[in-house]
Amino acid sequence: GFPSGMTITDLMRDDDFQQFFVTAVSSVIGTANFGEGIGGDIKITTPSLEVSYGLIETATMGSDKAGDIQINASQVNLHDYGYLNAAVGIDPKKPERNGSGHAGNIRLRDIEGINPVHQISLSNNSTISVSTDLETQGDAGKIDLKTQDLVLTDGSQINSFSYGYGKGGLINIEANKMRLFNKSGIWTEADHAGGGDIALRVRDHLVLFNSKITAEARGEKGKGGNLTINKSDNKSDNKFKILALSKSQLLAS
Repeated sequence: GFPSGMTITDLMRDDDFQQFFVTAVSSVIGTANFGEGIGGDIKITTPSLEVSYGLIETATMGSDKAGDIQINASQVNLHDYGYLNAAVGIDPKKPERNGSGHAGNIRLRDIEGINPVHQISLSNNSTISVSTDLETQGDAGKIDLKTQDLVLTDGSQINSFSYGYGKGGLINIEANKMRLFNKSGIWTEADHAGGGDIALRVRDHLVLFNSKITAEARGEKGKGGNLTINKSDNKSDNKFKILALSKSQLLAS
């Protein structure tokens, strides 16, 4: 579970009215759907988003899709168990619904909502995830990130998984530089259906140090997802490099 004490949203505005920063520390920003109808979306536009010991989440426990999360920011910093999550679960009061709705999608762009985020940084077990829980029927959602610089450190994850009977979701990331360190990962997984796909477009370099990028299906019925890594700028003269060091893993199975 998540650390305790996550109860409110803290919004911090600095002295310059034109600069509006969003900081969620030990807090929750969320929407949930427990019945019929599509869940509410979350859209945040800010120069800088910081989440620490906090959670931004959309979820469905009903028959319709969870809401989407749209972040428009120049800088996104998730650290110390900071989470962005779109999920499918089962309502314990009405388990017959079986969580048949699909998970929402997560999309990150710059403050104008079009161009790449300057930097997306995840550290100390922080996570961006679209997922489905045990015994659910819905499919996992899509993660769509575009950034100049993506950094994952110290156990941080970008993942899409289905532990129910739905399909794993899609992870689509475009970055100039992509670096994963110290047991961090980008992965998709499905227990009973097809695993989700991972599509990475990298301009300069992809570096893994004791980390993984994997697309897997664990059940007998499903097939593993596809892992595709391409150079994002074919017109550039820059040499695209992939470095996988110290027990790192690139796998589609």
